Amino acid sequence: MLDLSLINNCLGESSGGEIMALLTFGDFVLDTAQKRVYRHHRRVGLAGMPLEVFYYLIEHAADGRIVTRDELRKQIWRCKVEDVTIRSCIGNLREALGDPVAHPRYLGTQGRAGWRLLRPVSRLPMHSRSALPPAPGGAYDAACYVTRPAEEHVLSSCMQLPGRAAVIFGPPGSGKRLLIEHTIAQALQDESAPLGRALRVSVRSAVEPPATSLDALLKELGRLLLQASGQPDKDSHRTLETFWSPPILAKEKLRELVLHLLSSGAPSGKSPPIALVFCEADRLAGCRFQEDVFNMLRAWQEDPFFDAMRLLIETNLPSHLFPMGCQSSLWTKVHRVDVSRIKREQLSRLAVLHNVQASKLECDRLGELVGWNVYLCRVALFHAAVHGMSLGAVLAAYKPEQRAFSAFADHLEDLNHDLERLDATGALSKPIGSLLKEAVDGVSLPPETAWRLMRKGVVAATETRGQFRSRCPLYRDFFRVEPS
Repeated sequence: MLDLSLINNCLGESSGGEIMALLTFGDFVLDTAQKRVYRHHRRVGLAGMPLEVFYYLIEHAADGRIVTRDELRKQIWRCKVEDVTIRSCIGNLREALGDPVAHPRYLGTQGRAGWRLLRPVSRLPMHSRSALPPAPGGAYDAACYVTRPAEEHVLSSCMQLPGRAAVIFGPPGSGKRLLIEHTIAQALQDESAPLGRALRVSVRSAVEPPATSLDALLKELGRLLLQASGQPDKDSHRTLETFWSPPILAKEKLRELVLHLLSSGAPSGKSPPIALVFCEADRLAGCRFQEDVFNMLRAWQEDPFFDAMRLLIETNLPSHLFPMGCQSSLWTKVHRVDVSRIKREQLSRLAVLHNVQASKLECDRLGELVGWNVYLCRVALFHAAVHGMSLGAVLAAYKPEQRAFSAFADHLEDLNHDLERLDATGALSKPIGSLLKEAVDGVSLPPETAWRLMRKGVVAATETRGQFRSRCPLYRDFFRVEPS
């Protein structure tokens, strides 16, 4: 999804004004004046001739006409170049766009005739920088946060006293980090029970590529913790090597390092609490050291020297299913915070914050369509805000029988590519459409399949152990199996 709020800020630095126009192409945003390309709130690494070719196609072939090699020679290179040079340039462009030639989404090859754009190009209406809400999947923005009183109460209580971790779980984009950041921000301002600071670590960064040993994995976690504490790279490297030099177990090395961080900058015995946030913890699923890590975290919870630690674990998987076979005692003594669904009142509040007209009936229709997933709700509302539409108009454009998926088209295409890669690994026993059709009321899935699909947000656990259901009608509509 397009993160125009961040792009607006970037463009404002060079444009010198509050008003601008942007072009959209699929899930890309283009600034033709500065020749910059963005996707999912990140700058796309396009430069040189591939960037020139891309902008030529956008500006001169937006209607989908075929652009020939000779036209590119004349208009871009303005000299005689070999076909191999042009093909190499197109290949680099495809790589930057994430557009494989075998399954193109953005740029179609028309034999030897040339190339054409496969998505329409449209100009967004002029917006002031403050008019657009934060895009779904973007950074925490207090101005567009919708409160979750029950969940916030649980997290706040976890940060009052040591000894019990909080596990915040829900499908991708369900607002886990928004909830964590909001609660931490409130705790940092609470004079009655102040929080000193928060250290955030991405478990994904520690386990990808896979660690060769437990020592290597924990050392990388230590490096990430030092990085999160704000130490310069040179100092953090020196500190890490100091703690890793003694001939003791890796868990003890990391324990000593964490104790150092907990007491750093405060007099002995007066250290303010520190929130230790492990993000993307589900990335440990399938890691051969997962049980060691979870048992270590559980030991920290019972360690009297860790009284200043407040442990928060963010994951796409619920704790009772999480490691899929790992029996760590960590999961028996945690506060579980499920953020997989929002309520109608919260969705209505989101619509107000997006300045989108939405009736209660339309909010109910959207919520039911997406399984009350806050990310998918924000996808629809952001689309409506950008294009000046009502929620009713967005829903009216949703016509799955015609393969028209309105605001969700790009998200569904991205998900489809992810699931195709998953299927290629042999993790799916049958086509995803057949699986979701069977899973309307619940279906048994092997653990290796279940946690992978849950991590993608495609299925949800039921009350029956080992049974899973499809998360929402949106996915069933997109992946439905046509009758033969």
